[in-house]
Amino acid sequence: MSILTPDFQIIINGKDVSPKIRPRLVNFDIKEFSGEQVDTLNITLDDTDNRLSIPDINGLIEIKIGFKGQPLVNKGKFVFENLHYIDPPRQVTIIAHAAAVESVIKKRQDYAWHDTTLGTILETIADRNNLVARIDPTLAALASGSVHQQNESDLALIQRLAREHDATGVIKNNYLIFIPNGATKTATGKRLSEIIINRSTVTSYDYSVEHVETGAIEAKWHSKKQARYHIVKFGDGTATKRLSNCYHNAESALQAAHAEYNHRRLGKQSLWIFAATGIPELSICQPVKIIGLKPIIDEKNWQVDSINHKIDNKGLTTNFKMVLISLDQE
Repeated sequence: MSILTPDFQIIINGKDVSPKIRPRLVNFDIKEFSGEQVDTLNITLDDTDNRLSIPDINGLIEIKIGFKGQPLVNKGKFVFENLHYIDPPRQVTIIAHAAAVESVIKKRQDYAWHDTTLGTILETIADRNNLVARIDPTLAALASGSVHQQNESDLALIQRLAREHDATGVIKNNYLIFIPNGATKTATGKRLSEIIINRSTVTSYDYSVEHVETGAIEAKWHSKKQARYHIVKFGDGTATKRLSNCYHNAESALQAAHAEYNHRRLGKQSLWIFAATGIPELSICQPVKIIGLKPIIDEKNWQVDSINHKIDNKGLTTNFKMVLISLDQE
């Protein structure tokens, strides 16, 4: 069995600085997230000889990782967030975050949409943040009555809409991606490749399950014709939560209640995998097939929720968190 040697490329402001960084690299890690958390990059460099120049913190960093002899995987562009120089041991640590999401996170917006579609709302968000929208056609066509954004960041709004529609909304490499949870295809119709994880490829794992809060979910909708509010319910038993938003018809209210019901149940189970070998091609929302752990784990449908890639003197390692994408097998 051949030993895989980790490799990387670091480009700052269009210049490949990998040859200068490689002999000084202590470690670097990339954290990728779905949801409202932002992808981050940490690089630590050695300055034992005191000859390392402090990098320009206004730079744009592009990262590719993988193994020697194989194509490197582009992990996107990052902007400097802060820098630390510590002596001893004479090391500089650079912290950066994904470049495309800065305005989406920081700027609070006040806006309202009326009698439109989910796709139009997401296209508006993408346009004002210079992003390219990649929206599942079925989701894009869904009617949305009134959606109000009040002192809310665009990223927070994307996550709210995703939760209401049982979907995943992420910003990656200047794309706003919005697809159904458990989708087998991308928003452009390209098939999402399933990754297979078996016991021999796992150093360790951590499966977590919490008590599921039972009870129905209620949602409110307003009838213009009748000039009154109505309540719909999804699930059995006494309602344990009523959604705060008001929807424009019974169908959209029931869809939101159903999505919240699924979210609460799916969110109670997770699986962390610590891979024996780095998996640089792993991506957020990728479906995963588990083989040979425990039957209660193997039989479930999993999807990648967050990833941590690290390169240091031990090589390239990957650990990642997965969440359930359906309850069909329960």
